[in-house]
Amino acid sequence: MEILGYLQNLGPELEAVHLEIAPQMLGVELIQALSVFRPGVVQAEVGIQSLNEEVLERIGRAGKSDRALGALHQLRMKTGVHIHADLIVGLPKESLESFGEGFDRLLRAGPHEIQVGILKRLFGTPLERKATEWKMVFSQDPPYEILSTSDLSFGESMEMRRFARFWDLFANSGHFKLTLPLLLVSPFEDFLQFSGWLHANNVGSSGIALQRRFRLLFGYLAETGRVDPGQMAMQMMGDYLNSGFEDIPKFLRPHLPENMDLPTIRHHLGIIAKPAHSKSHKRQARHSGQGG
Repeated sequence: MEILGYLQNLGPELEAVHLEIAPQMLGVELIQALSVFRPGVVQAEVGIQSLNEEVLERIGRAGKSDRALGALHQLRMKTGVHIHADLIVGLPKESLESFGEGFDRLLRAGPHEIQVGILKRLFGTPLERKATEWKMVFSQDPPYEILSTSDLSFGESMEMRRFARFWDLFANSGHFKLTLPLLLVSPFEDFLQFSGWLHANNVGSSGIALQRRFRLLFGYLAETGRVDPGQMAMQMMGDYLNSGFEDIPKFLRPHLPENMDLPTIRHHLGIIAKPAHSKSHKRQARHSGQGG
């Protein structure tokens, strides 16, 4: 708390602060202290790890999932902190189904980003010493990531690696705020299917240009037929313009009204030119709805 007081006194000189916060630390006093910082200045990594009580008991954090979610929600509602919350794939007693249930609960609490991490073997830790008993199989090569457990098959762990990388590109990037809700009706299951579709279409999870990501998401939603193409095109135009592009992409043009030019679309969506954000705040700004 003393450190936060010092940082508060820096005023406008303070551009960015990165904090790592354990969920049990998120009390009223800390949230109040963080509420005085300008929006986007503070980025907090909140280590949720799992919302499965059986899993939490095995890793020494039993009975705290509801409290953690409540505190995280208060942090989102009462401060301008940019929140990264993490979930870990491969913890003992965590199945794909229970991970998905926790993911959906966490998403509803409102963090700006969910970091899906893959469990790594840390030699000499209590968890590592139980690895054989809990049938935890790790890669023999650095960074020694989990391959399977008694509750998570090898195939499922590979699925989750893809899920994690694509989630970062499409959701955590903040470029698809208006379009993603059309996909995420049942968030975990829907995005797992989308990441599977990307993999089946030989889309790698690195080096995907932003314009290609727009085309891929539109193509998937169009192929599934779950959303009206006109509605989808208009919402995606909002994301596209907020990402800094200044054109109407060819794949969206046929689904927009013929008489709609770029200024008309901007007016219809209420999008105006925004002043440039500092490089360190661009991603936070996209999540807070402040544009590209």
